[in-house]
Amino acid sequence: MGKKSLLITVLAMVSAFMFSLGPCLAVEPVKIGCHAAFTGKYSAYGMSTLHAVRYEVAKKNREGGIKSLGGAKIELVEMDNATSAKDSVANHERLGTDPDILAVVGPCTTPMSQPVEPIAARYRLPTVHSITTLDKIFEHGNDYVFTVSVLASRFGATYASFMIELHKKYGLPLNRITVAYPDNDYGITVAEGFKEGMKKAGFGKNIVLDLPFNWKSKDLSPIVLKIKAAKPDFHLQVAYFADGKLYHDACYNLGFHPWQVGGASGFNHPKLWKTLGTKIAEATIGNEKTFPYDMAAFDLPNAGRDAWTKGFTAENPKVTVEMNLLLGAMAGRFVIGAIEKVGKRDRIAIAEELHSLTLKKNDPRDLSGAYKKPGPVWMSNGKPNSYGYMAQWEKIDGKWQKKTLFHPLMGMVAVPRAFR
Repeated sequence: MGKKSLLITVLAMVSAFMFSLGPCLAVEPVKIGCHAAFTGKYSAYGMSTLHAVRYEVAKKNREGGIKSLGGAKIELVEMDNATSAKDSVANHERLGTDPDILAVVGPCTTPMSQPVEPIAARYRLPTVHSITTLDKIFEHGNDYVFTVSVLASRFGATYASFMIELHKKYGLPLNRITVAYPDNDYGITVAEGFKEGMKKAGFGKNIVLDLPFNWKSKDLSPIVLKIKAAKPDFHLQVAYFADGKLYHDACYNLGFHPWQVGGASGFNHPKLWKTLGTKIAEATIGNEKTFPYDMAAFDLPNAGRDAWTKGFTAENPKVTVEMNLLLGAMAGRFVIGAIEKVGKRDRIAIAEELHSLTLKKNDPRDLSGAYKKPGPVWMSNGKPNSYGYMAQWEKIDGKWQKKTLFHPLMGMVAVPRAFR
C-alpha cells in the first residue's frame, strides 16, 4: 500500500472513530418542567404560562442553549393538572422524583400551587409560580418556592388605597361598602388585605356586606342579588377569569352596575370582550364606574415588554398578549437565567441563584412593569417585591383598551373617565 493510500485509510478510520464518539460526546439536554392547568376552569392561566415558557425555551435554544453547560439544549417537560389539586400534587411528585428536572415553572394559580409547596421543599425542586398570589405559601421558610405575581394581600391593599383616593379626590361616597370573593385562601387573603386597608383609613365599619362564595360556583346570580340588596356606594369583586364571566353576566341580567373595583383576570383580561360579547362587556367591564386591577400596565412605557411582545407575536400571532402571558415569560426567563448563571445541574445552587436575582431601574426583564423599586426580585422566601395597578377600560380609536389610573407607589397617574 502506497503512502497516499495509507494516509487515506488512516483518515477514514479516524473519521469513523470520531463519528462513533459523536453521540457519546453530545451534551445532555437540560430539563425544566412547565406544570399548570392547561385544561379545566383555570386553563386561561395555564395556557398563557405554557405559551410564554415554550417561547422562552425555543428562543434560548436558538441562541445556542445553556452556554455554561456546553450549549445544552433545554427540554421542556409539560404537565397538565387539569385544574385539579390532586393532579397537581401527583404531577409535582413526578417532577420532583426525576433528578434530571432542574426547576419547574408553575403551577400558576393559588389552589393548584398551595398543595405542591411541601413537595418543592422535599425534593429541593426550585418552583417558580407565574400567577400564584397567596402570601402564606411563602411564609414557611421554604427556599424552593417563588412567584412573579403580586401578593394577594397587596391586591387587597391596592383596592383599598385606590377606593379611598377616589373618595378624597372626586368625592365618591364610601358610606356603604360591599366585598365578595371566592372562599379559597386567595380570595380570603385579598379580602383581608382590603378590609385591613379600609380599617386603617377609618372606613372599616362602613363595610356592610362581607360575602365569600364557593370558588367552584357555576352561577353567581344569587351573590349579585345579595350585593345589590345591600345598596353599596362602592363594591369590591374578587374574581378569576371564569368567575368574571359569571359575575358580569349576572350583573347585566340584573341591571346592577355599581361603582366597583375588581379582578384580576375576571375584570382585566382582553378575552373577556369576546367571552361576554360586546353588548354585555360594554355595560359591565366597559362601564365608567368599573375599575380593574392589573399586574401589567400596557399603556405605560416599557421597552423590554415591547421588544418581547414583538418577538413573541411574530411567532404566535393568535395568542393574546396580556398580564398572565408576561408573568409566565418572566418566570421562564428567570429560571433559564439562573441555570445559565449557575452553570451546573444543581437544584440547590439554582434556588440560591434565584434568591439573589436583582433588577435595575427600568430593567428589560421586568416585562410586567410591576417591579417599581430597583433591587431584589424576591423580598424573602420567594415573596415578590412587586405592586399592581388600577386601570379602566376605555375606547381609544374605536378599540377598547386599558388606561392605567393608579399605582400604590405612584399615586393617581390619570383621571378616570367619569371625571374628565
